[in-house]
Amino acid sequence: LCNVFSETVIVKSENEIRLVDGIFAIMEFYGAQLEGLLEGLPVLRKAMLRGVASALRDRQVKRLEKVGAAGTEVTSKDVPMTDVLSTYVDAVMRQERKAAGTDASGAPVETAGSDEIPRDILNRAANLLTMLGEQQHFMENHKALLAKRLMSKNPTFLWEQYFVQRLSQVIGGSSIHYFNTMLTDISNTTTLAVRYEEFKTKKRLSDVLAVTVLTNGSWPPYR
Repeated sequence: LCNVFSETVIVKSENEIRLVDGIFAIMEFYGAQLEGLLEGLPVLRKAMLRGVASALRDRQVKRLEKVGAAGTEVTSKDVPMTDVLSTYVDAVMRQERKAAGTDASGAPVETAGSDEIPRDILNRAANLLTMLGEQQHFMENHKALLAKRLMSKNPTFLWEQYFVQRLSQVIGGSSIHYFNTMLTDISNTTTLAVRYEEFKTKKRLSDVLAVTVLTNGSWPPYR
């Protein structure tokens, strides 16, 4: 892994999910090998895994993006691994990341994920973040992406709650308070919407109002 990231990694934006999946797979394999070699020495094993993660910490990913009406012009920009990780989490939450599977012949295929919380994936993302550093950069990106997801029609609310809880356990900080406030705002808004529907039906009112209540200062600026 250190050799792979000895230079800037160049990747198309649509392949960043596979890049992070690959990192997880390599670190899981490496961790299993260390567990066999360093049985009874969990502290040393953890330190060596952190050493591997440090190979990613200062590496930039050159993100290739197509621009223009026909998407023919290609530009690139350097982004840190924490930016790629926040994009990965966003894809998981939007259920755009598909689970790997196999068909009857054993060939790999991609299948849509289930509604069950992908705990293993989110745990790996949170643990990798603790090793990468630049956590504040991740938090800022995650806050902006979280806001967009929560304001969408069908956010994966329980998944979001679980990941915020994991971030609170492994990192903490003031950003977690903002995330929890955002989740509470959407939960309260949903409750108010249900009550309003009941009131509207009882009073035989037309559908004239839809309100979302957000806490000032906790949400990113509207753009």
